[in-house]
Amino acid sequence: MVMVSPHGKSPPQPQFLHPHGFSTRFLLASYRIVSGTHGYDSLISTTRSLQHFHT
Repeated sequence: MVMVSPHGKSPPQPQFLHPHGFSTRFLLASYRIVSGTHGYDSLISTTRSLQHFHT
């Protein structure tokens, strides 16, 4: 069911569905994982994963 505001537009989506908000949280989580593991090598592999993820 789609809810409609009085102006006829759909309401703002929850933050966790917002693409930019998702990518920001994903990057933060990735950074925490990287900083807690092998450091530079993990950073490189994570960056490559993100490049594949975005393209």
